[in-house]
Amino acid sequence: MQHTKVVQLHPFKKFIRIAAAAAVIIFGSYFYLNNLDENIVTEYAENKEVVLPDNSKVRLNADSELSYSERKWSKERNVELKGEAFFKVAKGKRFTVATDAGKVAVLGPNLM
Repeated sequence: MQHTKVVQLHPFKKFIRIAAAAAVIIFGSYFYLNNLDENIVTEYAENKEVVLPDNSKVRLNADSELSYSERKWSKERNVELKGEAFFKVAKGKRFTVATDAGKVAVLGPNLM
């Protein structure tokens, strides 16, 4: 009696591996880009004015750093500050600045 060798073919196995790798890359890129913050840094003896997405203005003093999420700005107006800055807050919702000394929350002026 002659034995025949049976070879099973898995044509979709390679496709599934490629699709899984592509899905991991796409989702990883989405979460990375979605959580990416804007960072503005000033050097020694440098001042810089920054306009935030809601048209609030920030004047950064020397050797300071400001970061915020432009993508999340409509939901959360949060800013992280290291150093010194002067804020001119635009009319709108709550505005929060986090520093090493604590958090400060203000409301923009309610002009009529």
